[in-house]
Amino acid sequence: YGRLVLELAKAGIHSYGYELNVWLVMWSKLGVYYGGVKNVAHFRRENLWRVNLQNYDVVVVFGVAEMMTELENKFKSELNKGVSVISGRFPLKRNPEKVFGESAEKIWLYKY
Repeated sequence: YGRLVLELAKAGIHSYGYELNVWLVMWSKLGVYYGGVKNVAHFRRENLWRVNLQNYDVVVVFGVAEMMTELENKFKSELNKGVSVISGRFPLKRNPEKVFGESAEKIWLYKY
């Protein structure tokens, strides 16, 4: 439900979440409202494959195993040098800078 976007927004970092599932977008927008971060956190119902990631400094993704290779190709073509990518649940093929957590809670940090 956009937990990380909301936490980043509470820290004052402008954050955007993209999701196709309308119910998850609505739930996330409730979190924005009740979290008091309506000017900092934004959720949109949009296809991630159509979003240009070129202007982002940090990208967080909670994808599925089947999309990770194609997603890594998108990152290589759109992200600027120095962008951090945080991946939850499933890793990218490249070597991570750091790994946090265990099992289903594992998170990988990458630098592009």
